[in-house]
Amino acid sequence: MKRIVLLLSLFTIIAFSASAENVEKEFVNKDFRNEALSVSTAQKNIGSYFNTTGTTFKLDKDVTDNEGIRHTVYQQYDGNTKVDHAVLVIHSKNGWVENINGAIKKQNDTSNGSPKKAIAAPTPDAELVYIDVEESGKRVYKLAYKFFQDSDLKYMDASTGDIIRSESMIAYDSTPISKEFTAKSLYSGNVKITCDVVNGNALLQSTTVGNRVSIKNFYPIVALTDYHDIIPHDAGSVDFVFEGKYFTMRSINSVEVTNYNYKEVYNDNTNGKDDKYPDLFVLILGQNGDTLHISDYKNNIDIDGGRHQFPVTFRISSLVDVLKNEICTVKVCSRYNNGTYTVIGEMELKKNVVMDNAKLTYSDNNIEFSCYIANYHPAIDVFYGTQKVLEYYRTVFNYNSFDNNGAFVQAYLHRPSSVSTIQTENEYKTNTKTYTKNFYNNAIAPNYYADVRVGHMFFGIGSNDQNSRVGLNAICHEYTHLVTAYRPVGPIGSTGKSEDGAINESCSDMMAKAIEHYFKPETFTWKYGTEHKTDGTWTRDFEDPSTKGHPDTYGVAPWKADGDQHATAGVMNHWFYLLSDGGSGVNGKGDSYNVEGIGVEDVANIVFHTAVYYQPPYGYFKEFREQTLEVVKTYYPNDAQKLKAVTNAWHAVGLGEQYPEDVTAVSASEVESLDSNVRKELINGRIYIIKNGERYDLTGKRIEK
Repeated sequence: MKRIVLLLSLFTIIAFSASAENVEKEFVNKDFRNEALSVSTAQKNIGSYFNTTGTTFKLDKDVTDNEGIRHTVYQQYDGNTKVDHAVLVIHSKNGWVENINGAIKKQNDTSNGSPKKAIAAPTPDAELVYIDVEESGKRVYKLAYKFFQDSDLKYMDASTGDIIRSESMIAYDSTPISKEFTAKSLYSGNVKITCDVVNGNALLQSTTVGNRVSIKNFYPIVALTDYHDIIPHDAGSVDFVFEGKYFTMRSINSVEVTNYNYKEVYNDNTNGKDDKYPDLFVLILGQNGDTLHISDYKNNIDIDGGRHQFPVTFRISSLVDVLKNEICTVKVCSRYNNGTYTVIGEMELKKNVVMDNAKLTYSDNNIEFSCYIANYHPAIDVFYGTQKVLEYYRTVFNYNSFDNNGAFVQAYLHRPSSVSTIQTENEYKTNTKTYTKNFYNNAIAPNYYADVRVGHMFFGIGSNDQNSRVGLNAICHEYTHLVTAYRPVGPIGSTGKSEDGAINESCSDMMAKAIEHYFKPETFTWKYGTEHKTDGTWTRDFEDPSTKGHPDTYGVAPWKADGDQHATAGVMNHWFYLLSDGGSGVNGKGDSYNVEGIGVEDVANIVFHTAVYYQPPYGYFKEFREQTLEVVKTYYPNDAQKLKAVTNAWHAVGLGEQYPEDVTAVSASEVESLDSNVRKELINGRIYIIKNGERYDLTGKRIEK
């Protein structure tokens, strides 16, 4: 198997005297549907439609989507200096421009003094660019050097030398054969998966065109100090070897302590101090004594009452292949607040003895605990779910992988994190570095934009109150982060606490729900994250975000513009729900609303095209609302009912006014009927709908003579 790191080609460095910094970013949009503007004319005059004097635009990408809409992307340059994340996009149909939108760097303002001179480049091949950053509540461009260091793409402020962006780039390649198998997943039962066979071993990997994905185990190096600091594949991650039978990938599902006589083990005389009661945790060792798992602590176990009661359950549902070890040792330990801990019971599990779905119990005078063995494996869920999300984008939108060019998807089971439980038992040393393992439950997809061929996803293995976050929602959510990061017009948003970060999260949430509805309509709900929660709750709620303390109205508490982006995403998630199912009521601003639902499939279509082709890089909620309306006008021309529904759904969540009720609508079926009484006509440079001698604009509004 061949593994390589792909580096981006950089432009040759140009001698430069830096222009003034802190130039603001501007989001622009102009409708040309009534102006009969041809694409060729728009391309010749692309810089003239907005105030871009002194800057130039060069053709960057020219793509046509699944519905025949053409998106021509122009990259902005300030002189000879590229402005990263600054583009204008011409959206056209049948050779005529529908609208032009984008994000651009405003005209330079040098009134505050002479331009600053750029400092020395950090590497010989560094490229001098403008890059946008958040500063004092504004999105501003700064002059920076763009360069590679190890496997990271970095931006260094050309005036101060500070690193203001850092993005990880790792790539992978392989070319084996494939075969279909039946496997048992954690959340979807028995499923069909297509695996590559390498040297006689079936791997959780596929290099089939349109289905290029691999699931790896991030062992022995599970975590570093920052998840951006991802190491090359050869340094630690390993393949899952699938033995071709659904029951062969066994793991310990949980350890349950049913009784512990701590008073016999530890004679405490602290008179009610906090360390009167022990903490319990589980430690699992492999055949070579290496640490496979350390659970979170169950704090202050009290047999007599007032604190945790027995049985005490430690969920380890996604521990990877522990029973593929010849010998696996499960140890239940106690720890007191003085820092000492003691092994109070241990069980040795042998590979050839342990049966599937077994309950194995250990007991002595002081403790009784049981190990529950599962015959499913979360790695199957990740592999199956990733194949299904690839299938959805390919089938519904003719979108080939997250970059629409067949890129490889590399997923890892075990999310990297810097948090450790017991440092002395939780270290791995490789060469000169020390790494810490962690079992924090989360899933991430690095939101990086660059011309690379591999996207990475990481999935957590569960915690004491949660199973593995490997349900279809979680996988589709993370994959959509790759789609919106590698889209033709630049990354949609950040992972920080900002509006664009909330849009970024909501797009992933909305598409995850759309994909769930597509594959599992019989069990579909508007709650997100119910699969992995063991207490019957959920992570987010589209229908009623308030059940998780999330906002449903823009700008109204608990809304926070700089709050947790997953919570702030509740506004757009609620918009998705209302637009799909419909609803009426009064929003957080006190405004009444009434929304007629148009169905999940049409809303998903609007969200996909807005998120992939229309929303400008690092735009705000206002821009997303505006571009959904542009998408409806282009993809559902003259369908006033959809335009009304989208407009009213935004109004319902506190963005924009209601759709005007005095509009006489022309239905799409009438326009498309080719009836001689209904036609399009160009009059004085504007396109109108003519119906029975009456004139209407393209929204369906009747024009008074």
